[in-house]
Amino acid sequence: MLNKIIATSTLLLATTFGFALAENYYSEITPAVPAIYNPEEIEVVEIFSYACPACSTFEPYFSKWAKEQEGVEDVAVIPLAAPGQGVWTLYAHAFYTLDSMNALDKGHQAFFNAIHKERKRFINKEQIADFMATQGIDKDQFLKTWDSFSTVSALNRGANLINEQYKIPFTPAVVIDGRYLLSANEAANRPGNQNPYEKLIITIDEVVQKVRDERDAKKASETPSTENDLEREPEEQ
Repeated sequence: MLNKIIATSTLLLATTFGFALAENYYSEITPAVPAIYNPEEIEVVEIFSYACPACSTFEPYFSKWAKEQEGVEDVAVIPLAAPGQGVWTLYAHAFYTLDSMNALDKGHQAFFNAIHKERKRFINKEQIADFMATQGIDKDQFLKTWDSFSTVSALNRGANLINEQYKIPFTPAVVIDGRYLLSANEAANRPGNQNPYEKLIITIDEVVQKVRDERDAKKASETPSTENDLEREPEEQ
C-alpha cells in the first residue's frame, strides 16, 4: 500500500511518476458512475464471475489485497458478480445469496475451487445449495435466502451497474471511484517481471492513491486561507 501522506519531495516525485505510469494502464469511464454506497470513500469494485477462469486465477491476488485494506478508512472494497449467458446468472445469484447470508468466508473461494479445480458443474440452485452445505452453510437457509427480496434486488442492482452504468463486457475488471476501469490485459503492458494479475494489483494501488491525492487537492483548494490579514502597525520613525 502506498503511503497516504507523502513526507518528502523525493517521495512526491516518485509517486507522481508512478501516476504517470498508471495512466497508461487504465481506461476512463465517461460519464463517471456515482458511488454505490458512500461517496466519501474510494470505492474499489471488483467485477467477476465464478464461471470465468481468469477470475479464478485473479481472485487470490485480489482477496489478499482486499484483506490489506481492512484497516484503511477511506477505501471500500465492493465485489460484484456479473450475470450473463449460461450459468453466469445462476452463479451470480449464488454470490449474492452468500453475501446476503454473510457467508462469503465459507462459500466464496470454495465455490471457485469447486468449479475450476475440482471441475464440478452446477446447473441449478439445489445443486449449489447441496455444495454449500458441505461448507457448513445451512441448505434450507441458503435456498430461502436465494429467493429473498434482498438477494434478488442485489442481483438486479449488480447487473444494472455492470451492464448499464459501467458498461463492462469482460471479467475480471476493477472499477475505482466510478471513473477508472482497470483490467489485467492493460496492466500486462507494464514493465517488470510480474504476471498480469500482480501488475493489476500494482495499478490498483497507484490509482487508489491518485484518487486520494485528487480529493486532498480539491479539499485544500476549497479551504479558506488562514493567513493573518491584520494590518501591521506603522513603524516608529
